[in-house]
Amino acid sequence: MDQKSKIFFLLLVIIGAAILIGATVVYFSLYKKEQKKIDDGVLDKEIIEGKMAKKKKSKAIVFFETIFFLFLILSLGLIIFSKFTSDYFIFGNNGVLVVGSDSMSQTSTVNAEIGYISLEMEDEQFSKGDFIRIKKKPQEEEMTVYNIYLYKNEKGITIIHRLYDIDNDAEKPSYVFRGDANQFSDWPNVYYDQIIGEFDGVFIPKVGHFALFLQSNFGTLYVFFLLTLFSISAFFDNANSSLYKKRRKLIEANDDIKQ
Repeated sequence: MDQKSKIFFLLLVIIGAAILIGATVVYFSLYKKEQKKIDDGVLDKEIIEGKMAKKKKSKAIVFFETIFFLFLILSLGLIIFSKFTSDYFIFGNNGVLVVGSDSMSQTSTVNAEIGYISLEMEDEQFSKGDFIRIKKKPQEEEMTVYNIYLYKNEKGITIIHRLYDIDNDAEKPSYVFRGDANQFSDWPNVYYDQIIGEFDGVFIPKVGHFALFLQSNFGTLYVFFLLTLFSISAFFDNANSSLYKKRRKLIEANDDIKQ
């Protein structure tokens, strides 16, 4: 994240915090006003006649809010999983990955001049935000030049690039990877134990952009903001409902108040 992005992110955090504090103050103020009306008996007639109960949200609204809340929880779960584990998912011998860059989206001028990328290989190219499928990595002796593999570099960053060359000069073979859109090969070379899986040629374009957004700092902030705002609203709605229920019980237990 560059300096401008950091400043913009910090500004969003401050604005978001101010909105949440403001919303809390407004909800609390409305809650106290409702509480005073109930304590003063202003709403006793409505409570007795069940009119306050009729103000409850419709089933459709409750259903929508429940689905929205579950969506936020699932989004938060995805954020936590991707932040503390990895940006790919493995299920047995297969897995999926959301592509995070355009390094495999096209053939660079340099690679076109070298001429190793065929038309069939270009059909395998994918872009940022594409949802791709990976399979179990082959045995080391079955590693094939120009196939596409997923690996982790020395910094722990997940990269999916084409195998450009195999270096057998050292005691232990190493692998040279290069993105189709890149001018240079990845550095340093990769060893077999760093390789995670192999691209099997199946991908769905663009559907992974939302996952990439959630993995970003802005996406995390957005989900946290909505979840917190939703929770504040739900808390005060439940608090008001509790006030109505307590007052109704008091009214039913005291004949004098019913007049």
